[in-house]
Amino acid sequence: MFESPFNGGIQTLEYPGAYWEASLAFDNLNKARATELDVLLLKLAGMANRLWLWDHAFAMPNGLAGGTPVVDGGPQTGKSLAIRGCAASQLFLVAGDYFQLGSQLFRMTEDATADASGRTTLVFESSIRNAATDGATIVTTKPKALMMLADDNQAPRRSGRRLVLSSFTLKFREDIYG
Repeated sequence: MFESPFNGGIQTLEYPGAYWEASLAFDNLNKARATELDVLLLKLAGMANRLWLWDHAFAMPNGLAGGTPVVDGGPQTGKSLAIRGCAASQLFLVAGDYFQLGSQLFRMTEDATADASGRTTLVFESSIRNAATDGATIVTTKPKALMMLADDNQAPRRSGRRLVLSSFTLKFREDIYG
């Protein structure tokens, strides 16, 4: 935000580089689950390695998302995307639905309904980082983001009880260069 010292006028500017963040909470895991999670954390080696995460509350779109959608023409950038291959004359995705293009995750800001030829335009946040090419696949079921641990200081607390790991939360952030 820039505010003029002369008249109080305000200008705002949006910079590129937005990324997703995620927090996963775990409560009192038994030994088998604790071991699975411990092995995953070992494989991640702090912030060194990556994993794919999706929003478990939105694994399936609220729209119909029928057909085999792909990018319609290219290269495309920005916050809208022309696609083809949707089920003809049907609601494809609704505002709030997620979709994936390449390694990037997007969230719809407007409903998208396909025309009679199965074409529509998706309007979303945030901007496409790498220009979308013609024919690139659009993922609508469990759309994912490539994530890493938010920092190197994440480890669960051990418990001496039968429940091996106490309650804790892991924090992730998107790898925008993945």
